[in-house]
Amino acid sequence: MLSKNRNFRFIVSVAISFVIIAGISSCSKEEDYREVFVGSYSGTESYTDSGITVSSPYTAIVTKSSESPGKIVINAEFMVAGRNESVAVDISKDGSFNTTFPSVVDGVSQTVIVSTGKFANGTLKYSYFVQGYYTYNVNVTKL
Repeated sequence: MLSKNRNFRFIVSVAISFVIIAGISSCSKEEDYREVFVGSYSGTESYTDSGITVSSPYTAIVTKSSESPGKIVINAEFMVAGRNESVAVDISKDGSFNTTFPSVVDGVSQTVIVSTGKFANGTLKYSYFVQGYYTYNVNVTKL
């Protein structure tokens, strides 16, 4: 009887250990936090000139960077450049980012500075500035 009791305890101990190890290993796999930011966004882009705000429709597509696990790519048409740009940005888990990227504006090579970028509650807001132009404000919502 004592031998059967030991075998039962051993089997139960092994089973419990297996469950605990399986639970720990499944918890240690962190989900890709960038997934919540991925999608299509639509809204407006605006700037202010002499006290008058000029707005236009704006769309952006956000994907995960295949080059870096901490980056996303924002593909959008920047008003000042008038064409699509793909910008890879390092993004924190809370949705904050900033970056600079090269661009050609009116035939002149410029550096575009994106600042105060933030994803929050299904919206994406950021500003960007090109030397000699305005500060452009983007406010879009995930579709």
